[in-house]
Amino acid sequence: MRTVRLHGREERLAEYDKTITNATEFYIGHLERVRRCKITIAGRAVELLDAKRKMADLRFT
Repeated sequence: MRTVRLHGREERLAEYDKTITNATEFYIGHLERVRRCKITIAGRAVELLDAKRKMADLRFT
């Protein structure tokens, strides 16, 4: 088994009544949700900017 130095992370998590296991499960869930996403934040930002430009064009025509 490999030993990992946690550098005070257990104590920081304990302030929130959480453990390394809680943090690991949360992060894995996050990564799985990100993997299932069909569009990136950058892609969504492009869509938003395009929609704003179209709205501005409609307003001034």
